Amino acid sequence: MKAFIATFLTFSLVSFSCNFLTPTATPPPSNVSDVPDFLDTAWHDRAIFKDGLVPAARPALGELGGASVYHIEMNIDDDLFHVTGTQDALYTNNEDVPLDEVHFRLFPNILGGKMQISNLRVDESTVQPRFGLQNSLLIVPLGEALEPGESVLIHMDFSVTIPQSVDLNYGVLAYDDEVLSLAHAYPMIAVYNSEGWNEEIPPQAGDVTFADASFYLVRVTAPRDVTVVTSGRTVSAEETDQVQILNVASGPARDFYLATSPNYEETAQIFGDVTIRSYTPKGLEEGSQAAAEIASRALEVFNARYAPYPYTELDIVATPTLALGIEYPGIIAITSWIYDGSKANPYFESTIVHEVGHQWFYN
Repeated sequence: MKAFIATFLTFSLVSFSCNFLTPTATPPPSNVSDVPDFLDTAWHDRAIFKDGLVPAARPALGELGGASVYHIEMNIDDDLFHVTGTQDALYTNNEDVPLDEVHFRLFPNILGGKMQISNLRVDESTVQPRFGLQNSLLIVPLGEALEPGESVLIHMDFSVTIPQSVDLNYGVLAYDDEVLSLAHAYPMIAVYNSEGWNEEIPPQAGDVTFADASFYLVRVTAPRDVTVVTSGRTVSAEETDQVQILNVASGPARDFYLATSPNYEETAQIFGDVTIRSYTPKGLEEGSQAAAEIASRALEVFNARYAPYPYTELDIVATPTLALGIEYPGIIAITSWIYDGSKANPYFESTIVHEVGHQWFYN
């Protein structure tokens, strides 16, 4: 699987406790009209991801035919710290040995939250999973060995309770100060390589994920009165009296991240083919504008030194994280406190530049 990681990087640089329960996922309200063809997009159709990539990065779409593909419905409750969802994942065996199981990571269970899985199916057949690593590992048995080059479709429902504290792992998964930070909040396929399935309980002081480049189609349903910021590109959006629905395409990317708050305000500017959007709570507009300008200059420098930034969007969100900043594909989270008096804060510029740089040396 290291080949997947290297392929996308090359294009960028050169061109619960967890219990097996009855279904708990809550579908969008029945009075909401959805986009019927979005999550029905053919599994190997990469066209929907094209507009999210700058021209120099689009050849990667033809080089990742065996990458995992996620179709996810994610429903955020009114309280902003409960999430339910449904996930279908197409996994292809890109190794040279047959596989008789597929491993998923349930990171909320070691990040202070709780993730539960139900209605697990493999190619429409119900299966019973095994769990490990403090319920952060989901082992899905396959009815027959998956030969090299073959694919399998794995379905599950999930629910997540978000911790209301930033104490664990810098608050990457937390609801605090009216901001929901939703990192690694879906069942994530583990990496298989020469070492086998890569799985461990990572230290709380570091990055918890190791993932292959994948493709994501995600439908997010959230309260209407919040601003939702995600990885990737919003393909379509609609609202009712109570909720908003965003259909998002992201990839190739190693993860899917979301932040939301009723207090976010947006600042935007353009750098070449890239739209930079900065989101902060009210009262931090000056810092928000400064963040966008710093990110724009960072893109200019890194584009010249390395290769074009691959995505058509770069988002910056202020969150209560205890880290100065954290990187995700196409989006970076910056701790809110360094925005105040940002021009005089010695950490502000360096933190934003550092996190922008991870778009080349992480994703």
